[in-house]
Amino acid sequence: MINWGHPLAPMLRIAFLFNEGKGANVQNLVRPGLSTSGLTITDTTNITWSAGASGLCLKDVANAGASAATFSLAAAIASGSPFTIETRLRPTSLTDNFQALLTLGNGKGLYLRSTGMLDLYTGSASVIISTVALPTAKWTHVVVTWQNSIARTYLNGRLHFSGTHAGVGSWGINTLFNDASSETYDGAMEYMRFWNRALAPSEAAELFVDPYGMFYPTGPLVRTPTAVAGATFPALSLAW
Repeated sequence: MINWGHPLAPMLRIAFLFNEGKGANVQNLVRPGLSTSGLTITDTTNITWSAGASGLCLKDVANAGASAATFSLAAAIASGSPFTIETRLRPTSLTDNFQALLTLGNGKGLYLRSTGMLDLYTGSASVIISTVALPTAKWTHVVVTWQNSIARTYLNGRLHFSGTHAGVGSWGINTLFNDASSETYDGAMEYMRFWNRALAPSEAAELFVDPYGMFYPTGPLVRTPTAVAGATFPALSLAW
């Protein structure tokens, strides 16, 4: 259940916590009980439930090129609208050149490259939005924002990348773990959340420190920000 009075809740459109632990259906907590905004695991053989960093997660156990989970956005996202994608990832292998984390239709979306770098693909051009590799077999908190042609990436609560990005246009069919070209993510994902606004640096840091604070009955959970080479850490003030 979402605490809509929480300062991070405004404009939240997708909230998958992956805490069901079984079955093929994942509830979108923004619109609980509405199947059209939920997530369906279409490959229950290769995508399984597992223990995450602080809860449950979904994990691709085979990297078989067929693993996928599909969902619909809770509200239409027009071309040029700002957005934020938040997740926690633990890659198993970086063998494949492209691994789809979240697709936004027509080949657009957030990918993990064989270099370990994050790629916010526009549908026609690859745009790397990180400068250090995500480690394998280790959890990394990721926040990606886009607004006014600027993409920013926060890793483990710290601003890690800021640069020009043309954006991804409007949104279409959406998947996790795979895209239309069977570019499968080989790893685990603890949650996936999406906002129709670009979160501020302090908000991205707060999500790492307390990723479940806006939900009932989970939270608060306190974490210590983890250093990432070349990163800066914004000032953060929490009111209790």
